[in-house]
Amino acid sequence: MAAGEDIFEASPDKGKAVLRELISLEHEILLHPRYFGPNLLNTVKQKLFTEVEGTCTGKYGFVIAVTTIDNIGAGVIQPGRGFVLYPVKYKAIVFRPFKGEVVDAVVTQVNKVGLFTEIGPMSCFISRHSIPSEMEFDPNSNPPCYKEVDEDIVIQQDDEIRLKIVGTRVDKNDIFAIGSLMDDYLGECPGCLGKGGVGTGVEMGFNAESQMEETVMWSAWKIQDMCPWGWEVQ
Repeated sequence: MAAGEDIFEASPDKGKAVLRELISLEHEILLHPRYFGPNLLNTVKQKLFTEVEGTCTGKYGFVIAVTTIDNIGAGVIQPGRGFVLYPVKYKAIVFRPFKGEVVDAVVTQVNKVGLFTEIGPMSCFISRHSIPSEMEFDPNSNPPCYKEVDEDIVIQQDDEIRLKIVGTRVDKNDIFAIGSLMDDYLGECPGCLGKGGVGTGVEMGFNAESQMEETVMWSAWKIQDMCPWGWEVQ
């Protein structure tokens, strides 16, 4: 992989730089013989977009968007199959979260163990222990929520919040995060995500809802109180 170009965006509240990165990647496209013809190269390009955008690798993070296709190599016929394998070199914007990074998120689920959120394509869990003590879970509210006694601040499903990433777990094809609201300027943040539904610090350039329908929210049974095994926490 060639050296990446860092893309920074500043958070207006904390002045913290948030990182996206433009990097060079490689991918192999396996093409069926029925696609051989005058539109072959366009087919290879479209398959590249389909196969890599919205995916995740533990090494590079989430592939947000392919920006340029640098080279489509000569196809190699697969013996006994008739398929042709095309090596493709391309550049893409990737997003990989870091511990200590402040990002914006959408609350997707609220229960007694904490808050489940989405930061663009990434799932993030906030334990009840990482929510300020003055905020209590109210199971009788419709929908359930965390709120202060005087109800000045209420966090419920579909709300926009600002959180700090305190831990990450990197799998082969996914990255999960643990967040916290225990810091200044964190918590309820109406309007901080704008029209795209993605945080100020990680504006992805794609529709997260449509592109990441297959993003799997890990279930509550995997959350072992404050931090499940296998998580790297600062």
